[in-house]
Amino acid sequence: MKVSASKINMYLRCGLQYYFRYEQGIKIPPPGIVITGSSAHKALEFNFTQKIESRIDKKVDEVLDCFSDTFELKRNEAEFKDDEKPAELKDKGISVLRKFQTENSPLIQPVKCENKSMIIFENDHELEMYIDMIDDKDNIWDHKLSSRKKTGNEDLLQLSLYSYAIKKSNQHIVKCCINNLVITKEPQVNILPVIINDDQRERSLMYVSSVINAIQKQVFLPAPPNSWICSEKWCGYWNLCRGGKKI
Repeated sequence: MKVSASKINMYLRCGLQYYFRYEQGIKIPPPGIVITGSSAHKALEFNFTQKIESRIDKKVDEVLDCFSDTFELKRNEAEFKDDEKPAELKDKGISVLRKFQTENSPLIQPVKCENKSMIIFENDHELEMYIDMIDDKDNIWDHKLSSRKKTGNEDLLQLSLYSYAIKKSNQHIVKCCINNLVITKEPQVNILPVIINDDQRERSLMYVSSVINAIQKQVFLPAPPNSWICSEKWCGYWNLCRGGKKI
């Protein structure tokens, strides 16, 4: 069985959400904030991949063009929420990327981008991951766009798994860094350093192993009804679950 960090996170948020998406194969259109984030990720990858050899950032306008082009390609795939305006999301994405490329990117030298890593569990189960970036100071970077500042706790499992995979391959790790692009009225770049210890790395493996075991036993528990994810606004599978309707 092959899983990814995003699948594990979805299962832990809501087992039924995982069931509808991966067991039943029901895909739902992503909200606007998701395609904004993936478009920003593509623009950062576009710049940092070439910077490994060139050691020079692309011109800011080239990075912004990459974001804009990707956003336009993806916008027809999205289902924008009532409070999401496509033009506004695009403008906010451009603003925060401009800030990052001007103030932060010149200080970062990548050595690897989209680094594929694998963790093998018992019975040949595989966890496949793509680490956004590793820099020349041996820091692991994870790019996250959001509408509010992250604390780092919500991404601890994913970062712990990244850290374990890199350490197991005999590479030295200084710390993990969350590159949090915050699309508030005034754009913010929130660089969060996260130190992962051995206990957190081992605990992350236990979570993955437990999830794989539960999936194999076809155990898919719903999120608690008071969970933030369990709402019509945040879960596209609401109508198949608590909404009681058909999509």
